Amino acid sequence: MGIGLLPVKEKISVPAGLEPMVRRVVAAPFNATLRETRVEAGDLVGEGDLLAELDGREVRFQLAEAIANRARAAKEADRALDAGKIAESQMAKLEALGYEQQQRINEERQKFLQILSPSEGIVLQGDLERAEGAPLQTGDRLFEIAPIDSMLIELLVPQTEVV
Repeated sequence: MGIGLLPVKEKISVPAGLEPMVRRVVAAPFNATLRETRVEAGDLVGEGDLLAELDGREVRFQLAEAIANRARAAKEADRALDAGKIAESQMAKLEALGYEQQQRINEERQKFLQILSPSEGIVLQGDLERAEGAPLQTGDRLFEIAPIDSMLIELLVPQTEVV
């Protein structure tokens, strides 16, 4: 009478899937050329690990150009002021301020030429080896990283196996 209530151990094979509960996307910080990738899908990374490097030639060129143009505009402002041309001096000062902003932007961009991992985890997507030398647009997805400490396991158990 009580035999039907006894647990029976039985092994069944079912498909399973492992999904991260959190994903971090690493995107291109600005328009640039991808110089080199250091990781690929499946690699474990730590927070701050180098994932890829962007080509900095364009940034360095724009920085040098902004510095030179800023110096030129400042000299024009001084010359115009010495000549008593106040309006021209003010215009040249404003132009110099614009170049100063471009200089600051490119100095900041230099800090982001190395793409670093935002967190510890596993690289889910990002085998960009074939894309090295390719132009990137701001926001282009480069890598997807998931922490390995919080994963969701899905088992596909057939209805006939559920008691």
